[in-house]
Amino acid sequence: MHHRWSDEHPLDVYIPDGIIDEFILLSDTEPPKVKSSKFVDVKTNRRDNDGKYVMIFKLLNKDYYSIFRYFYDDVYRSTNGTDPRNGAKAIVERFNVWKNIFSPLPNNLSENEIQGLIGELIILEEMMEKEGETKSIDAWMVAKLGKQDFVFAEHWIEVKTILSGVSVITISSIEQLDALGKGILRIVTLEKTSVNNDNRITLNLLANRILINLKSESNRNLFRDIMEGRYKCPNQQYDDFSYQFVKVDEYIVDENFPRIRRKDLNDAIAGVKYEIVINLLHGDKK
Repeated sequence: MHHRWSDEHPLDVYIPDGIIDEFILLSDTEPPKVKSSKFVDVKTNRRDNDGKYVMIFKLLNKDYYSIFRYFYDDVYRSTNGTDPRNGAKAIVERFNVWKNIFSPLPNNLSENEIQGLIGELIILEEMMEKEGETKSIDAWMVAKLGKQDFVFAEHWIEVKTILSGVSVITISSIEQLDALGKGILRIVTLEKTSVNNDNRITLNLLANRILINLKSESNRNLFRDIMEGRYKCPNQQYDDFSYQFVKVDEYIVDENFPRIRRKDLNDAIAGVKYEIVINLLHGDKK
């Protein structure tokens, strides 16, 4: 059995009683074409009795339930106030943003990717202490849909992770440092260490520590689904990469920060990758 998600919401969407592992949109206008992801099936058909289009988003893998529920909540919030004639288009746009999260990475993480994720999780732990776990998990999760690593209501954070002795950071896209609102760049420095070091950090150890410290069951489920589904963590191979935490440096990303902005580029330039010399940022350090 299904029921309408809300009498106040403008879109005619129906969800199952109990666990929300699918939702169904009824639309007078034909939905745009969309491809299913590996774990979320999308089907569209048309009813004979009234000519309405029926669009179904169905979770295929129960291990992704927490992420699917987060996606559903995002659709509800982001389409509230949407003209019903544009409802299908609005939902498809949100699904296309989420699609990469519903598709696991094709291979295990590389060493550089492991270092980068460790840096994110170090900052996540710190944010959980300052902002609370739900707000921090939400900021980390929302950022998965964009280019930054954390997106709070008041500011965004981009995290870069380097090894000791590295003098530059790489900005892989314009959008990483070109976003609205107050921006913060945090540079996490690690040092390679032995697997016998009692103070070592591995991706598996850090992820498990965060998981144990999460008090909310929904936060635990969401974090576990992301780590296991998206990043294949825990993974025995990740234990081969051990690090020791050195420091975190923080910089305000404002009009004086050395960065490339989209507004300064010709429209014909599709993308830019560039490096920033860390020692020259000291004047901008918070």
